[in-house]
Amino acid sequence: MSVLTLSFVILCCGLPSGIPSAPADASSAQKNPGATAPDAKARALAQAELDRLRDRAGQLAADGKLPEAIAAGEKAIGLTRVLDGPNADGVANWQAWLAPLYEKQLNWSAARKSCEEALVIR
Repeated sequence: MSVLTLSFVILCCGLPSGIPSAPADASSAQKNPGATAPDAKARALAQAELDRLRDRAGQLAADGKLPEAIAAGEKAIGLTRVLDGPNADGVANWQAWLAPLYEKQLNWSAARKSCEEALVIR
């Protein structure tokens, strides 16, 4: 990664912090009143799927399978929006995680969009 590229990512998204993790508490749902509140069973299933996607996305990225990792990350963003709302910290974390993957593919517009969305939420 070039210094200019790294500077772009840090400027847009902050320092990368690894794969986004599940929120520690329900405060993100409180922060996002527009979030739908699925019942406990549906929420548990969705959280399990989100955990599976996080593990899968990380493994795919580590294996250099960027298109597949990006697809898993985008699904995780959608699921996080459903679980915690569109302005949840988890959405920002996933967007920041995706930006360098888009950058590695030289997809500058997608990298910029991910960084901008992360900054808007934060």
